[in-house]
Amino acid sequence: MDGLAPFQSVHEESDTAPADIEAMRPSAIERAVREYVETEWNTQTSESLEAVRNNSTARSPEETLDTVPDSSGPRGADTSGNDTVATEGMVLTSGPGTGTVLYEDACDSASGWTPVDASWGGQLPMTKLQTGISLLVDAGRYKSGSIPSDPAFSHGPMWTKQLASPSWFHEGLDLEVSLQHQYVYGKMGDVGVVVYDYYKNIVFQAYVVDAWYGTRSDVFVLYRMSPFNGGWTYSNYVTMSGSWSGTVRVWYDRAQDAVKATVLGVSFVLRTDPIEAELSRLAAYVAVYFANKESYNYDSKFIDHIKTTEDTSPETAYPAEPLSPAMEGHWFPRQGYSRLYFAVYQPYTDYYFNLWIRVKVDQDTFNRRMKVLVDGVEYYSGTILKSTGFDGAVSVLGGGTRRVVIQIDWGDYVEKGWKLEYFCAKRVNGEPLSMVGEYFPQLNPSRLAYRAVSGTDTRTSIKMEADQDPYPRDLTVYVDGVVKSSMTGVAFAYEVNLGDYPDGSVHEVVLQLTYGGYAEWGKILSINRVHRFRGAVEIDYMEGHCPTQEDLDVLEAYYVNMYYDRVEFHLDDQIPFLDCFHTDYGPDYDFLVQYRDHDTTSDLKWEWMVFCNLVAIPRPVSGYELVGGAHYYENKGIFIGDSSLMEEAVVLSTLFCMNPLVWAPYFLTACRRVTMMHEYGHHIWIVDVNSAFSEIYCPDMSCTMALGYERLLFNPFSCTYPYYCEHHWSMRRWPGW
Repeated sequence: MDGLAPFQSVHEESDTAPADIEAMRPSAIERAVREYVETEWNTQTSESLEAVRNNSTARSPEETLDTVPDSSGPRGADTSGNDTVATEGMVLTSGPGTGTVLYEDACDSASGWTPVDASWGGQLPMTKLQTGISLLVDAGRYKSGSIPSDPAFSHGPMWTKQLASPSWFHEGLDLEVSLQHQYVYGKMGDVGVVVYDYYKNIVFQAYVVDAWYGTRSDVFVLYRMSPFNGGWTYSNYVTMSGSWSGTVRVWYDRAQDAVKATVLGVSFVLRTDPIEAELSRLAAYVAVYFANKESYNYDSKFIDHIKTTEDTSPETAYPAEPLSPAMEGHWFPRQGYSRLYFAVYQPYTDYYFNLWIRVKVDQDTFNRRMKVLVDGVEYYSGTILKSTGFDGAVSVLGGGTRRVVIQIDWGDYVEKGWKLEYFCAKRVNGEPLSMVGEYFPQLNPSRLAYRAVSGTDTRTSIKMEADQDPYPRDLTVYVDGVVKSSMTGVAFAYEVNLGDYPDGSVHEVVLQLTYGGYAEWGKILSINRVHRFRGAVEIDYMEGHCPTQEDLDVLEAYYVNMYYDRVEFHLDDQIPFLDCFHTDYGPDYDFLVQYRDHDTTSDLKWEWMVFCNLVAIPRPVSGYELVGGAHYYENKGIFIGDSSLMEEAVVLSTLFCMNPLVWAPYFLTACRRVTMMHEYGHHIWIVDVNSAFSEIYCPDMSCTMALGYERLLFNPFSCTYPYYCEHHWSMRRWPGW
């Protein structure tokens, strides 16, 4: 096709470049990714480590190895602060009620509920389904009409609603029910709420079983595995007497990888480490049911509130934040005026920006005074209580590169007295700003100590620059007190292997600089990232459709900067040419899969990506449609329609630059990177779906999960460094762990 010729040329600067490119200020994540990619990393071997350990380092004339101790004791302690069953409501959420709301019902109208009949075809929470019974509203609560007698052990009606926005189990699915049990002598009735998956199998259930005799009632929570995965049931209950009210909740805790529950204030862990197939279940329906036992006298219970959410950020307006330099906790040094030093970059013309800071006590037993200084100007000073610490924003005037000091008075009382848990500079509208780096405190030796998440093949990437200290220094890396690496120089960049640890375990990482007392703003860490192996991608390609190594480096740098997760993109083999890959045509897939080196269907940590000439997906009416990318959810691969991306690049360069010969390669880079990140996002379960289980594209046109062509049209000059919005990044889950 005629539009392919420009891609054989090298992109060169031209006076036809639109003014927008020259005026653009790179976003925070672009600056971080660009610096990481452009850094020449050294990998330190055990032999080079031993050589460095035995090498004497030239030191500055002013240097001394002695430290000046601060006075001990509780000096500076600030003592000014002091440390001081009727179902009435149901909440189905993913996450502890703080995530995205999927569905909410005040139970004041029965409209929209579908009565379940014999055509349901899914699991039932009772022995026998009965129909022809009304769902009623009584004073803002659901109840059922009378349930006739039946010899079945448990029998009654059920109603369902389909979630407009289904939720993946791994997103932190959460069901919460407020219950009010009204004891009625001589009558009984069960009531419950169920979350169903796409196949109409029970996922979560919260329910009350009323006793046949006496005043007893049992309040249950239940998690049931899919019958495809064994169908095992995990439940627990609390026994109550007489009338009572309270809350029942069951949810998947993403951080702890466990299904948990609380019943009227009593906590349970129903299941730890659910299997991979369970995490991939899609919650699609919510149901309410009422039941009677055999021919007992029935008394309906009530449902007052239903809510469904997921434990993912609802925000889509801004890029997801890179990992905070505080990691999982960053200790203030043991020093009288204990200081942490940072530099941030605010490139906009905004009148002011905010420093978001969270500081918590660790080993200290006194309240202290905290100060925040920017370029030597005090912007905050106040007492922080050991019971609450500090969690808020400090507003700073102006822009440019700003030097920030967070200071604790007095910090020499005990080792690890206070720790920084979060630090991020943001615009007033919430957009994260660039972190230039963190300085070593003016101490000798000078230490930066963190808690960091670790796992398989954990590494740290360290880039140290001289700033106001022009002399070579020694830097030693410790993990849990064990030396892992040493290096020396005026400035350097190393990727250091820290070892293998249990996945998700948290360890103390210390960077020790000797000598660190030369200048207050001496050595700076412009890159300081701890990362574990999380996934890998084998990339095969057809002739004329090979991505560049820089494309792969940009994606790798993005994931490393965002969290502790490293994804390795491996450019593998050129494979035979296929004019068009049809996603629904078995022989096409069989032709390509023979060139796959890693069995990604058995090792979920790996994904397979193929750069094809054309990729076509079936459409019900129009036949086939050519697409830029397609992803198989069975982990069978990602297929990139590179010729379609080339055509898009020519169109974009014509629309925006009127010179495709020069700018088409630039836009092809953008198209490829956006498509690769979008499709790999599906591999790590970044996807929203509607009630028809089709993908919902991100409304934020800057997010890589927006519809690709629309995203490129919206802001084509920022797509060479693509990113996820807050919402979509919060959905990530790494398969295979």
